[in-house]
Amino acid sequence: MEKIRPVKIKDSFYINEKYFFSHKVYWYHFVIQDVTDRYFSNIKIDRMIYDLKHNSAFFVFDHSMDYTVQSIFHIVLKALGILKIFEENEISLDRIILITPTASEHFYQKSSVYDYVHVNKKKYDKKIYHHIFFNSLWQQAQQTFPRNSVTDYLKTLDYNKAPQAHFLTFARRDSINRRLINYFLHSNNLFSKGFVSHQRVIENDIVKSKSEHQNEVRMLASRNDFNVKDYLTFGYKKHFLEDTQDKGISASDYSFYKKHSSISCFDLVSETDVQNNLFVTEKTLKPIIHRKPFMVSGSAKTLCLLKNLGFQTFESLFDESYDNELVFYDRVCMIFENIKYFCSLSLDDCFRKMQSIDEVLIHNQKHFLETDWSFNVDKNIQKRINKVLNV
Repeated sequence: MEKIRPVKIKDSFYINEKYFFSHKVYWYHFVIQDVTDRYFSNIKIDRMIYDLKHNSAFFVFDHSMDYTVQSIFHIVLKALGILKIFEENEISLDRIILITPTASEHFYQKSSVYDYVHVNKKKYDKKIYHHIFFNSLWQQAQQTFPRNSVTDYLKTLDYNKAPQAHFLTFARRDSINRRLINYFLHSNNLFSKGFVSHQRVIENDIVKSKSEHQNEVRMLASRNDFNVKDYLTFGYKKHFLEDTQDKGISASDYSFYKKHSSISCFDLVSETDVQNNLFVTEKTLKPIIHRKPFMVSGSAKTLCLLKNLGFQTFESLFDESYDNELVFYDRVCMIFENIKYFCSLSLDDCFRKMQSIDEVLIHNQKHFLETDWSFNVDKNIQKRINKVLNV
């Protein structure tokens, strides 16, 4: 049987032109703004319904730019009217394939209020939708880096420039992770030691209610070493090293990061996810590309994931036991014990310690740039098609 290229319901950067499947696949690329999009304007919807119902076609829902769980995905399908199409036309939900950067062991977890100061008890929903792992942000970072040739860009990097700061930490969008980092930087008198950007951008009209903020503060205040007054003073501060950028530009533009990375010793990465869903974005990939040591304030087991993907971490420099800590607040505290130590050193001494792991940094840069980060998504989609059709 001749294989077929996917039918794009919407244009998507991430569909590799080499992707072909044994049966027709309708491919919809989702970003959060799309809840109000007229997303079927580019295809004949009656033909799609007929193919899904009678011609062994499949609907691939590409949610690969952001993690989600099954219960939230179900709500999104309802909001977009996609679930209605399947129900009204009696099309099996087996014909829906979801791809996300959420690992399978996390995708079926129940969505609940996250506890930042205690270990969360995991509960799982019954499986309704088939899920395939694919983190398209990794492929995007690789394919958009750099705008000119990789070789020419790497030649512009100076790995031996004298540092002007111990660390850098950049945060564009607001989150509890970024607020807590801001609080710890100020309350530990570390702010002046680094390049800090905390722009507190609110995106997509998603604004937390006053009660949600109060609940977060109440959780944090249950810890004896937490100072509510300082958190309200420092956590919500804005810090700018640049003009506020569009999200897409901020993610794929390396010039601002390169400028400050070249004159600092190490990175504190403030990742998107702290709820232990292992969603690793371009924020972690930037220091890898630029050969910088880093610590990650994000999901527990992030370093473990990187090791499983072939990277080396920095246990000869940092106490990386923070990676195993399941409680978000305690994980950040452990990271800051590392930061306090390195910021107590002179800039020259700190920089020399970072240079001691050049081999690790070179390995990681090379590994990222030369590895295929499609995560075999096309093969896994084909495998699912074959299973459903029993071929």
